[in-house]
Amino acid sequence: MRKRSNELWFSSGVSVLIRLMFLSTFVLPSTRANMFATEIEKTNLQEIVVEEEGDLFRFHSGSLERAALTTPNTAEVVATSPGAAVIENGPITGDFQYRGLDSQRVQVLIDGMEITPVGPNRMDAPFQIAPPELLQQVEVTRGIAPLSTAGGAFGGSAEARFRTSHYTDAASLVFDSGGSFLFAGVRTNRAAERTGFLLSFGSHITRLHFRGSFENGEDRKSSRGVVLPSGYKRKTLGIGFARKRPEGEWGADYYMLRTDDFGNASLPMDAHLVESHIGRLFASGIVAGFVVDGNLYFTAQRHVMDNFRLRPDPGAASRRNSDHQARNIGWSIQGTRSAGNGILSVGADGHFYRQLQIITNPSNQAFQITNFNHTENNRYGMFIEWSGSVKNGFNLGLGARLHYVQMNADPVSPPPTAAARTLAARFNSANRRKDEKTLDLFTSINKEIADGLEGEIQWARKSRSPSFFERFSWLPLEVSGGLADGHNYIGNIDLKPETINEIDVGLDWHSKRFRLTPRAFYRRVNGYIQGTPTGDATVLMVSTMNGDANPLQFNNTGAEFYGADAAWTLGLGDHWHAKGTLSFVRGLRTDIADNVYRVAPFHGNTELAYEQKQGAFALEWVFSGKQDRVSKTNGETPTSGWGVINLRGEYRPTRNLKISLAVNNVFDHYYASHLNGFNRVSSSSVPPGNRIPEDGRHISVTTQYRF
Repeated sequence: MRKRSNELWFSSGVSVLIRLMFLSTFVLPSTRANMFATEIEKTNLQEIVVEEEGDLFRFHSGSLERAALTTPNTAEVVATSPGAAVIENGPITGDFQYRGLDSQRVQVLIDGMEITPVGPNRMDAPFQIAPPELLQQVEVTRGIAPLSTAGGAFGGSAEARFRTSHYTDAASLVFDSGGSFLFAGVRTNRAAERTGFLLSFGSHITRLHFRGSFENGEDRKSSRGVVLPSGYKRKTLGIGFARKRPEGEWGADYYMLRTDDFGNASLPMDAHLVESHIGRLFASGIVAGFVVDGNLYFTAQRHVMDNFRLRPDPGAASRRNSDHQARNIGWSIQGTRSAGNGILSVGADGHFYRQLQIITNPSNQAFQITNFNHTENNRYGMFIEWSGSVKNGFNLGLGARLHYVQMNADPVSPPPTAAARTLAARFNSANRRKDEKTLDLFTSINKEIADGLEGEIQWARKSRSPSFFERFSWLPLEVSGGLADGHNYIGNIDLKPETINEIDVGLDWHSKRFRLTPRAFYRRVNGYIQGTPTGDATVLMVSTMNGDANPLQFNNTGAEFYGADAAWTLGLGDHWHAKGTLSFVRGLRTDIADNVYRVAPFHGNTELAYEQKQGAFALEWVFSGKQDRVSKTNGETPTSGWGVINLRGEYRPTRNLKISLAVNNVFDHYYASHLNGFNRVSSSSVPPGNRIPEDGRHISVTTQYRF
């Protein structure tokens, strides 16, 4: 029955893709007068979006060209945003934390698509498919994300958008030299090599592009030795086209990611293979006076891990191979139009996820565990938002979103031990079908207080249903959503959704040469899902056999977060400028006297830069305070503060060619970020149980040529 269900699900997804493709052809209005009126409306809406991108509501994190110069990990770009921090469990495995919340609690979008990691430890985190050199922008929504964001974005939202093709004035398809580029770079640490390209073709009604990147890196070197294993190989390929119509456009994209043998010393296994195929259809047009945008995508993912290829072989009896497979269908449709003195947006979206994980021993054909058996996580949502001006110069925003989440899982098969069979029998006999309905609300008030000074207050109530591993992990293994802390975790079928109530206050103080955008916030999360000690004798027995005598179970607890963050820029003349960010968050458990687990300490960055037409130079200081407000319940250890100096420069010998040089960690400082995982590999220079350190001093050189 399950196989039949999956076939129907797949075929229905293909059917919907085809229908969306034809939507733009048949539903758009055709009258010339109507087209002219709605095109003016559409242009005005686009201008509003462009203006928002520069104000206090959004922050474009860092420079992508800087990121492409120094790192293959796009999550490090996001970490330069106020309120954000990076979680790195591998060379290209990057997640981000926003104001104390991370992983499944924050939304990561790639070209508007929600890419759910197939690995329960997020070794294939969404940013993995988006190397910095191929991106047009990475944007973090400051404050509370709007409810129109896919899924409502429980704790924060970041979106990466690929560079793409553009329309030209040509009557037929021609090579677009202005939009095409080649990229190449080398890096001393890891002996890394990277190349990337975008080939763009366009006419006045059609555009077409091909893009790709190819990367190789050896093991990371800290200032005290080599971190094993931490090498990687990654390639991405993409193709896309779009066709313009008088009232909009329609098009399709295909994305492919493949990574081979990349090490994750903080996790029990390394990735032998990660492969993702993503297809997307999109359309826009005018329907009943609304500017309508539709997006539909399908993903097929496979993630194979093992504990013997890249790290010391544990012996035939302990070898493990984990094969994960997943399928996703996601869709969204949103209509926007003028309403009163503002803009009205209505829409709906959905995300349907299926996953299978089988663990084997390649030296013992009789050993097989079906750990997640066709787990389902289906989410439907609809929203309405309005923002506009009201009396006395105030701007008001209002929004509401309804969620319906349905989760289920098939029976599992255990390893051949009596205790594990007991846990499997419990799980298989339980009612695993869960249906949850929630309501999210949002409001904001904004006003210009004085010339050059704006203020805003936001409030929201949002909800999040448990992830598949929080609910359906029945066997105590190191399945923690990327915490990489050495603990075994077990799920809880009866978990309730988390509910967050958040208030955010922000200012935007700006003049011709100066800008400061501080924001303060308070978050209270009812039902906060956290690993807590378990007294279940069977779980303790199995977990001890699996290497952890102190396993944790995901349970509903309570938590609150408060803090502040800020971004600033200062012009120092025609060629000099300075800028930076500051971030502080405090996390407390509200059910017991303890701190929230794994919260980033106070941190920030400051940059002094000189720019002119043919080149630029920048000096950067990146710093972090100590973190001694740690979770006693989870055995979290404190970390010391640190600071590093980075240098960057670029030279443009011609209009089309740019050569860049960077020296990171100039003084070869040894340090580890608080959110880093803990080493599991005995052959590494890092003692087992210690946090994985950051890179030692390294030099990067890149060239970029635009045709």
